[in-house]
Formats: sequence, C-alpha cells, structure tokens
Amino acid sequence: MGGHDVVALVSGGKDSVMAAMLAQSYGHRVVALGNLLPAVATVEELDSHCFQTVGHNAVAVYGDLTGLPLFRRRLQGDSRHTEMTYEVGTDDKSGDEVEDLRALLACVKRKMPRVTAVTAGAILSDYQRLRVEAVCADLGLVSLAFLWQQPQGLVLDLICDANVDAVLIKVAAMGLEPRKHLGKSLDSMRAFLKKIEREYGSHCAGEGGEFETIVLDCPLFRRAHLTIDGRGGPEIVVTSLDPYAPSGHLFVSTSAVLAVAKENRPPDLPAGEVIDVVAGAPLARVVRRTVSDSFEAVKSAGVIIGVTEVGVVSGAEASSAHVHARVACANKDDPAAAASASCELALHAAANVLSEQFGLDWCDVDYVQLCVSNMSHFAEINAAYVRVVPVHSPPSRACVQLPLPDGVPVAVEVFATRSNADATKPPPRKSLHVQSLSCWAPACIGPYAQASSRAGVAHLAGSIGMDPATLDMVGFGLPGREKRKAEARRAWRSSVAVALGAGCDLARDVVAVTVFVVGDTDDPGGELAKQESAAALRAILRRDKWCARVDVPGGLFSIDAGVRPGRYGDNLETDETTEQGSDDGTHDPDDECFNASTLDEKTKEDERSYDEKTKEDRTLDHKTWHPLVTTVLVPRLPKNARVEVQCVLLDGGGPGAAVSKIRRYEDSETELDSEESDDDSDPQGSRNRSVVTVDGRINGQGGLINSPVVVGARFAKTRWCFARVAIEIGTVTFPSIENAVRALSETLANAKLGWHHVGSLRGYYSMKCDAKEREIRGWVDDAVGVTGGETEKESKKESKNENSRSKNENSKRGFCFALAPALGIGFGSVHDAGLVLELYAATRAMGRTPPDEC
Repeated sequence: MGGHDVVALVSGGKDSVMAAMLAQSYGHRVVALGNLLPAVATVEELDSHCFQTVGHNAVAVYGDLTGLPLFRRRLQGDSRHTEMTYEVGTDDKSGDEVEDLRALLACVKRKMPRVTAVTAGAILSDYQRLRVEAVCADLGLVSLAFLWQQPQGLVLDLICDANVDAVLIKVAAMGLEPRKHLGKSLDSMRAFLKKIEREYGSHCAGEGGEFETIVLDCPLFRRAHLTIDGRGGPEIVVTSLDPYAPSGHLFVSTSAVLAVAKENRPPDLPAGEVIDVVAGAPLARVVRRTVSDSFEAVKSAGVIIGVTEVGVVSGAEASSAHVHARVACANKDDPAAAASASCELALHAAANVLSEQFGLDWCDVDYVQLCVSNMSHFAEINAAYVRVVPVHSPPSRACVQLPLPDGVPVAVEVFATRSNADATKPPPRKSLHVQSLSCWAPACIGPYAQASSRAGVAHLAGSIGMDPATLDMVGFGLPGREKRKAEARRAWRSSVAVALGAGCDLARDVVAVTVFVVGDTDDPGGELAKQESAAALRAILRRDKWCARVDVPGGLFSIDAGVRPGRYGDNLETDETTEQGSDDGTHDPDDECFNASTLDEKTKEDERSYDEKTKEDRTLDHKTWHPLVTTVLVPRLPKNARVEVQCVLLDGGGPGAAVSKIRRYEDSETELDSEESDDDSDPQGSRNRSVVTVDGRINGQGGLINSPVVVGARFAKTRWCFARVAIEIGTVTFPSIENAVRALSETLANAKLGWHHVGSLRGYYSMKCDAKEREIRGWVDDAVGVTGGETEKESKKESKNENSRSKNENSKRGFCFALAPALGIGFGSVHDAGLVLELYAATRAMGRTPPDEC
C-alpha cells in the first residue's frame, strides 16, 4: 500500500486541518494528531514564533471529533533562537520551543512506529517550515506541506470550498475589529478578507498574522463536530485598542467546548485517546563521519581502494575555487558498496584540499556535482553523501550518470567561494532548502539545497521532471514526444519556482545552463528531449504565463478527502475569479461556488504573459542577452528522467568588484554608449546593462570566421566572466585546443580580467572523440600554460603569489581542471562537439579593486 502513515500537526486552525486533508488526497493516511499547548492551562495565547495556541482548549476534543489518537505536549520552551535556520539538538537549543516539537514527534514514533510523515500548515513562513523540516530530518520523518507557496486567495478558496467550517478566533489587522468580526465564519468573511487585502496589502488567508481560526467541522472530523457555545460561551478579549489595527481574541473555556455527535458517524469508530507527552527530546542523530571513520568503514565493507586523483582550479585573485576528486574503488561482490565508498572518500578528498589550500570548509561550498558510473547505486551514493556533507543549510547539487573511466564509480566536483582579499571569510551562503513535499517544486530530502546563493551568484540544483507533490515523474502513459515535453516543462517550471524562492528571476538572471539529456547523438528520443527543453527555455525567456505557476494542490483521492481535485500549473486557465459574499463580511448562500482551479487577482497580475506586458514593463529587465547553454548527452539520470537542467544565475548586482560605469556590447564588434551607472534601487537592471555578449567562431586571434571552434561569453568588465568554447567532433587536436584556450584568454582580456581571476575550468568530451582523456588533459594544460601566460604578460597582471605557483605545479601533474566524458555534447551552433570547455572568473575583492589592478 502506497503513501505514508501520517501524524498531523494541528493547532486548531484552518491551515493545519487543510494540510491534513490534502495529505489524504494524495493517498497518505492520517493516523494521529499532534498538538502543542501552553504550559499553564489558564494562558490562552503565547508569544510563540512558530505555534498557534489561542483556542487550545477546543483542540482537546479533536481526538473525539476524528477518532484519532491525539498527542499533546505542554510547551516548556519559548522562542529563544529566532535566527532563520535551526539545527536541532545542539546545546544552545536547550529551552527552545522547537525541542518541544521534537519531543512530541519522538513520542509519536515510539508509540506508533509505522508513522513516517508529518503534515504542517506552512504556507509562506520559512521560519516555521525550516523548524518542522529540521525536526523531521532528525527523526527520520518526511515533511508534507501541500499548502506551501500557494497564493493566499487560492488558499482561502480551497479551504472554504472543502467544507471546512472555521471561525475567526483572533484578529490583528487593519480592517478587522475584535467585537465585530470575532466568531464569524471564514466563508462568510471571504469576500471581505479579499477586500481588505486589496486595500491594505494584508494576506486574505491570514498568513501574515492578520487573523487566526478554530475549525468547528470538516471532512476530517468523522465522529462529531465542535461547538464552542457551551456553558460560559466564548469571551471576547481585546488586547489592543489601536485605532488603525485593534487586536483581540476569543477566550474559549473548557466548559464552552462541546463535541456534538454526527448522525452518520461510523459505528465502529471510537473516540481517539488523548496522550500527554512528558518525556523530553532524544539526543540528536549523528550521521556524519570523520575521514578516519570513513576509511575504517570502507575497509570493513571489503572495498579495495585504488588511486585518488584530486585537482583544483583557482587563480591567485579568483573569488572562487573549483575542486574535483575521484577515488577508484572496487568490490566485486558488492559494487554498490564500492560506489558508496568512492563517493564518501572523494568528498573527503575534495574537502581536504579546500581546507589545506584555502582554509575553507563545507560552509564555503556553494554547489556540488556528482557524476556516477551507475545510477542504480544512487541510494547508496546518496547515503554516503549524507555522511560527509552537513545537513544544516547545505549547498545545492546535481547528480548525473556519465561513462566514467573503468574502476571509478563516482567523481565529485565542488565549487566554493574563497575568502576576501583581506583574508576575511566570504559572505554567508544563502541556502534555499525545502525538504517538504508540496506543489511548489520537488523537495530535496537530504543535505542538498534547491538553490545556493552567495557573492552575486546563485547555483540552482539539477531539476528533473518530477511532480513535486508525489516525486513521481510526470508524463506517465504519454507518447514519446508528449512525455518529453511534459518532463522538460516540469523541470524548467521547477527551476523558475526555485529561482523565485531564492530571490531571483530566472528569465532575467540566468547566465549559464547545462542541460543533461538521456541518449546519444543518434537517439531520436534524446533529440526530442533537447528540442522540448529548448522550447521550454524560450517560453521562460518570453515570460509565457504557464512558466511561473505553482500547481493547485489536490491528489487522486481528492473526492474521498473532501477537497477539490488539483491541477498542474501549465494546464491552468486564467478564469475570472468569482467573488463570494458582500464587502461587509456577510455571505450570500446563492452566490456561485468558486472553482478551485481559478486564480486570485494578484496571482493573475503576477503571471501576465510576455506579450501582454507593456513596453515599460519589459525595460525593467534591461536584458538583451541569452544564457550560455551546454547540452550533455548521458546514459541515465535520477528516477529515469529524460532531461535535467542546472542553471547558474546572477544574484543582485552580480559577482566581483563593483564598478560605477561600464559600456555595453551587443556583440563582439559593436560598441554602444551607455551612460547608465549602478543604481542601488535597480541593481539587476544596472547589472544587466553592463553585460557584454560575445558569440561566434574564432580563428585563434579573436576574429569571427568559419572555424571548428565556437566561443560564447557573458561578462562585465573588471568584475566577472562566464565563457564556454566548443570544438567540433573530429577536430579535437592540440592546435584546435590551443585556439579554444586562446579564445578564452582573449575573452578574459576583453573583460579586463586574467587567468589569476579564474575560479573554475571544466570540460566535457565526447566518447566518440578520437583523442583520449589523458591527451586532452595534457593539451589543455599546455595551452593554458602558453596562451594564459602570454595574456597575463601582455596585460602585466601576472601574479607573484606563491599560491598561484602551487596551482601551476598542480597543472603539470595533468589533473588540474575537471574533465568528464559524455555520450555527446553541444554548445552554440556546434550540435555534435568533441570538447566543450566552461570557464568562470570573478574578482576576489568584494567592492574593492584587487591590488594588482591598481
């Protein structure tokens, strides 16, 4: 039987109840309820950052209403640690209210071992979601948050249309008055709440704390419904007489709470037991291993460890470092154990280089790429990854299968941000790490984030065509082209959602993309996947309205769960929203029922298509350039996906040292005057106006001619440069590689940068290429040594740094830059390339000119 046995966290409010119902719609089984309440029974409301407690006396009968066991714990802690992220179980977290949640759920697991998931009503609060996810990760539970990132108007309508009878139990917002609106039903207030949202910018579903509710009845209540009109009734408590936004709540006494039996309740469903949770939280799990622990575990598993190869690219004044490692491992009786060992040891090896050469650790890593030789070992490789990489605020990651050399199960690439020129640590990494199943974008359950941003660059995780709510691949049962179209659109739509969650706009900010496609150059399926991915990217850059939509929640069992069926965002129509009720908070029962697939006005405004945008709107992007796109053909991807996309975005003003004024180039030949300077009020627009675009074939001296070498670059002078160069299949020789590297050198020179600013150099070569990997490595190393040195001397920027000399020695060993084999590759106009090189450079000084630039 599919789905999870679930404990639903309930506060008594509408969101937590709706989240449980939506979990049922996806085939999960709600088998228990969990609730946190004040330590002192007479206290109605706590100053909690995470939990609703008003109305907690009413929640006491939820076990009777549902027939489910109700686990309750009185809060011993408070909101002590209010920074955004939260790491459970550490000494400094003692006394925090989140540890009470951990104690509650740990008790549920002890008494009901089959429980594997938790539902919560988080919608927009990262603070709440991150804490629930941290507890779930520690206890081995899956977080379900099917309301996450849903538009407020849609949430309100979904709840009201699902026969959730909720009343306002607290108000604290402009337009709401305690003595007028407390106790009114949510459905009767629906239109009024939307009205004050339009007038005052509040949240019509109450996500900003405008109001809270208590649910009296819903399809989850199978035995009885609730009334709070018993002896004593609810009492209105006004907590603020602010003339603009008065606040107050209903005090519901125990005597006022009554469970009224339903006529059609199941005869064999008894009232749920109320279980008081007293025991504290357990010790936090420790899953990470030290290097010595890993070696011992690998040897005890019978794995034979072979050669370890490690390389690093990072110029003396580069803002980043690119470390790659692979460890040969073998176990003829258990190849999965060998793959696990190879991953674990390679990650340790890469981390050791970061520590010894740059004084960096995993907190400084922004992105990790895993290349595996056999995707069937993904589970074991992922478990090894967890044993090395910290789960708290992790870097983003992509995982692909490549035809790695014999005996090498896993190769890893690690991209890190180096310390500033004055030796201060780099700015903290911003990780967007959503581990909950939702309709927003696929969850990353483990130590890898959907996006990692720092120092002007955002690395998005690899995205495949998974349905976020189920983690199943989309397009099942569709014919070939339609299936690939569905996968590509879903993968790109998830990337759009992740970029937005990371504070970026993919259409405006994307600068480089790698598209991994299953197949080879002779595979029609692979070609279809490439075409559909390219079409989806074009739609995003056009700002087609389907690209930015989040799916409407509701699974295959929606009718049984009492909720409306969901719909995929790229199939939604922008129907006219039906307003219900009158503006004074009353409801007309004859109003037409709202269709849950329609979109509220704010969402429709946000989703206007590119063609509908005004000319003034379009200029906000200030973008006349397209991203650099490399296509890599691979044998297999996770979950047997056909396409995976991995994007790099400019964040804010972009990487590198700031400049006040810069010229813009539309191509390598035409220069346009630009009098615009950096604008703090529009950093992205100012940044995009400074971007130089270069695309074309080169002859080795920078001229654009018919040549087997194609170059593309996007850069901002004195700040940063992304460049890629492709050599056609059959022409990968030392002269062509020398031409390619010379093109990269000249691009750096045009960007007023040098090889000492290069923080990443990687390559993909085709397995059909006549040249072997070791030959290609040697040729690239030699070409960089020759052309790179020439360029540095010409610009008089050659570094005297000892660290740079150590990198040159590393280059002579033949494993400096990252090089990986592929079934086929393409870039720009070269659809069947023999070699593609990718370079990234940025100035190390953040906001200052490096010493050798003066």
